[in-house]
Amino acid sequence: MRDFHYNQPWYSESDEITSATIGEGIKNVGAYAFSVTDIKSASLPSTVTEIGDNAFANCIWFSSINIPHSLVKIGSDAFYDDFNLRSINLNKELKEIGKDAFSGNNSLALQLHSVKLSVMIFFPSRISVIN
Repeated sequence: MRDFHYNQPWYSESDEITSATIGEGIKNVGAYAFSVTDIKSASLPSTVTEIGDNAFANCIWFSSINIPHSLVKIGSDAFYDDFNLRSINLNKELKEIGKDAFSGNNSLALQLHSVKLSVMIFFPSRISVIN
């Protein structure tokens, strides 16, 4: 799937799209592919290896996605401000999570399955003690 920048062919109908099923054989979900749409869920095939930058960003109703075992990269801001995304299972093949991939998702719980990642955590400046 190619990259977009708010110029998806389906953008004029973006408020009518509630789910997406990506076909078998597709290797990546392009940048901005479903950003700023009313999508609630997405189903990815076993062939997807990458979710592009901002692919599902600012989808305030987005709450469900299956992550195939083939996924190795999640791009920057891929799920930025998806307020209703509560949990996501990440597989052991995942090698890269881009900057702010899950930023703005205050209720999100990530399930890591034997994933080895270097993670940088930023704490609010008001925190003075960590036990």
